[in-house]
Amino acid sequence: MSYLTKQKAGKILVGDTFQIARQAALAKESHANVIDATVGALFDDDQQFYEYKTVTRMIKRLAVAKHYAYAPTSGGDAFKKHISDWVFGPYATMITNEFHHDVVATPGASGALYNTFMNYLDEHDTLIMPDIYWTNYLVMLGNINAKHLTYPLFKEGAFHFDAFVDATKKVLEHHQKIVCLFNDPAHNPTGYSLSLDEWTRIYDYLNGLVTEGAEVIVLYDLAYLDYEGETHLESRRLFEALKAIETDILVILAFSGSKSFSLYGLRLGAQIALSRNKQHIKAFKNAAVYSARGTWSCPPSTGPLMLGQLFSDDLQTKKFAKELDRARVMLRARAEVFLGEAKIAGLPTYPYRGGFFITIPVEDPDQAFDRLAGIHIYTIPVDQGIRIAISSIPMSLITGMARRIKNALT
Repeated sequence: MSYLTKQKAGKILVGDTFQIARQAALAKESHANVIDATVGALFDDDQQFYEYKTVTRMIKRLAVAKHYAYAPTSGGDAFKKHISDWVFGPYATMITNEFHHDVVATPGASGALYNTFMNYLDEHDTLIMPDIYWTNYLVMLGNINAKHLTYPLFKEGAFHFDAFVDATKKVLEHHQKIVCLFNDPAHNPTGYSLSLDEWTRIYDYLNGLVTEGAEVIVLYDLAYLDYEGETHLESRRLFEALKAIETDILVILAFSGSKSFSLYGLRLGAQIALSRNKQHIKAFKNAAVYSARGTWSCPPSTGPLMLGQLFSDDLQTKKFAKELDRARVMLRARAEVFLGEAKIAGLPTYPYRGGFFITIPVEDPDQAFDRLAGIHIYTIPVDQGIRIAISSIPMSLITGMARRIKNALT
């Protein structure tokens, strides 16, 4: 017997990324050759935490009292402007001219996702998402007792559009509300990014659903936005497809400043909404600020204030951009080596375009995890695969790893 509510009784966190990362850390204390491919954080080739020195300088400029003071629940007007300009990049003017939009500060992209789930999924609604996904989505959904429906992500190495359509039709049999989640670009855990044609096709279809009377909400998990493509501008090409929106579709983006600026523990994020319908954005702002105040009260002050310092100084902004470019080059080099060696070894992988992770398809993820842990390679089991965090593995350990994995799994 417990005093917990019926909703929370019996819920236990198992198989979480942080728990498995702890296993890897303990293994390192006993074995010198452990490869920790668990947590999605960026490390350099000396196995040191990848620090953006420009960001550190901006934080050090802040007075101590600024760090400790309360921040506005929404993040404040300056924060909203900086986030919009950074996230949308060359498309910021298009967003301002063609859509109504607003921004609310959150503790990482996780806070933005959870705030969206709380405010747009009630007991009758179902979240539609691919069958390969970041496992913490289920923890968030379980915490609010929300339902989900998955569909096959891939068909012949590309987005399985027909499966997505079938999933929406199943939901529409019961309710005229579609809430669909896309982790894009640089999908966690596969590293896949939808093409502009794939996104345009999705929006053309969703426009039709709205015309027929459905409510449609598209949720982007943008956690790895800044680690896809070769440049800051190229990584924003997915926003070109927003021009295809012709109806009252509500788009919500979960941005991770924690990832983009390597400020994981400071929990810097934003929930961004846009729509051609002004009322959708007014309702979004009211609900998002209300639920944020009732959940985490306000964001940590350091992140938003750091952005103000960084983006108010053109020279420092350019220096940070160069640091970010170097991080992209480092990730691409690791991916090229691993994927090249995997191809030679006959080790299959899901399509990869960018980001922190590469995933290997397996029939039994838990068994694959145990086999790899047996040779001191720690990974994350996901539905239909095991996830390799190339973000945290130096090139010296990337080399030869695909062959070791292939041998262990076969």
